[in-house]
This record gives sequence, C-alpha cells and structure tokens, in this order.
Amino acid sequence: MFERSDSVALNARRNAPLVGIAYLCVGVLLFVIGDALSKSLVATYSVPQIAFVKSMAALIVLAPWIVRSSTRARLKTRRPWMHVMRTTFGLAEMACFLLALKTIPLADATAIYYAAPLIATALSVVILREHVSVQRWGAVAVGFVGMLIIIQPEASIGWGLGTFYITVGMALYAALMIVNRVMGATETATSMVLYAVISETVVMGALSPFFWTPMSLFDTLHMAALGLVITLGIFAFTRAYMLAPVATVAPFDYTALVWAVLFGFVFWGELPVVDVWLGAALILVCGLYVLYREHIEGVIEHDKGRPFDHHE
Repeated sequence: MFERSDSVALNARRNAPLVGIAYLCVGVLLFVIGDALSKSLVATYSVPQIAFVKSMAALIVLAPWIVRSSTRARLKTRRPWMHVMRTTFGLAEMACFLLALKTIPLADATAIYYAAPLIATALSVVILREHVSVQRWGAVAVGFVGMLIIIQPEASIGWGLGTFYITVGMALYAALMIVNRVMGATETATSMVLYAVISETVVMGALSPFFWTPMSLFDTLHMAALGLVITLGIFAFTRAYMLAPVATVAPFDYTALVWAVLFGFVFWGELPVVDVWLGAALILVCGLYVLYREHIEGVIEHDKGRPFDHHE
C-alpha cells in the first residue's frame, strides 16, 4: 500500500485532486473512529500514556515492513528539519485536543476546531501562492456554516484553559495542512508517516513514566487499536494534502461531522434533529460542488490539449 502510493507522490509533483479528496474522506473517517476510541480513555489515562501505547502498537505492526531495504530507501529525506517541525506540530495538536476535551464540551471544542479549513485556505494563498477562486472560498464557507448548524456551539463558552487548548490545536491543525502540502513536493508518504510514528514513540515514551497509570488488558488493546486507526488516518491525511491543493480538499474536513451524526444514530440511537439534517445537507452540497468543479476544470484542461495543472 505505502510503496505504490509513494511513487505517485513523487511523480513530477503532479496533482490528483479527486484522489486527494478520496484520501481525505477516508482519513477523516478514521480520525472520527479514533476520537470515539479515545473518548473513554482520556478520562482515565494521561495524554503521554495514551500516545505512547498507541504509537508503540503502530510501530510493532509496521516493524517488519520498516526493516525492508526498499522501505529504508524511502526514508531518505531532503528536509529533516521539516520532519521535526511536522512532528512537533502533530504531537502538540493531539495533546491540545485531548486536553481541551477534559474541560469543555465536545460540541464547543468542535466549533472552534473546524475553523481550521478556513485558516488553511487563507494560508495556502499567502504561503503556497495557490490561487483560490471565489467558488472555493464559497465552498469552504458553506461547509463551515453547515458544521455550525449541526453542533450549535454555545455562545457562553467564554475564554478559559480549555478554549485556549482547542484554539491552539486548531491553529496547529491548519498549519499541518500547509506543511504536508509543502513537504509533498520532495518527501514520500512513507517517510512522513514513519518519522511521525517513531518520533511520537520516543517523545511520549520519555514522558509517560511520569504520568503512568496501571492498565487493564482491555484498555491496553483499546489503545493499541487506537494507534492503528490513527496511523492509517495520518497516512490518508498526509497523502490528501500531497496530491491536491489545500482549498480543494479542505471542505471535505467537515465530513467528520456527518460521520459523527451517523455513528451517534447507529451506536447510541441518537436520532438527528432537523437542524442536523440541514447542516449535513449543506456539507454534502459543498462537497459535491467541489467534485463538480474538479470535473469541469478537468474537461476544460483536457480540451485545451495540455496537462492538467490544478491551480484555478
């Protein structure tokens, strides 16, 4: 899986927007599953302990593949310091999100967190010089409105430690979108995922003894499953922003809320109210419109008889 996708990433920096969108949707689904798995853990165990066990589980599963010579060749990097920066952002973002959930409601945290696609779209213009059309801005904005309709954040949340954590986490999440896009020009998905997992194992392994709580076998397996799901999610998320401009894939981040509504109905019997259906419909329309634009622009570029260069 990893080897095949790596060759695509380094193929003349080409854009594959529809494939990027598919990767992001899969990654978002995996992250929502990870959130569900971690919800009960964060109330009992510390962030370093959870992060260490889940990263160790991922590393053990990936170990046979890592030692292969073909894999080691893919770990070569031209930007070691960017890997350090990306890992730092990723660990800090994860910690901020989990810490915020201890002090503020999930709905309020999500309301702040999902401003990230708007920020990432703006940063893509300033940092990456990607052209973002009015249609793209509209798609991101409509998705954001749909998200707000679903979660209906409380205006009285106020400013506290939890709000601070989730705001910082949201900013780091937006920054990660940009960093993944920049690194995709020279790095493989293999190196980006493995360096992140290895770094998390080392850093959290050093911190976890100071926050360790004895675990049952069930909770250990619970954390291990969380590690596998999140690692696959990171891979999909990384590939998405390597293959397509930020403004193209960012609106699909809001599909997380649709999955959350579906999971709530299937597993907990929570029947969505009218506002939830309205918000989900807006998110769906937003995503379908982006797909439509990709199709139209692809046809236009093909008719011009030149390679498809996706920058509106």
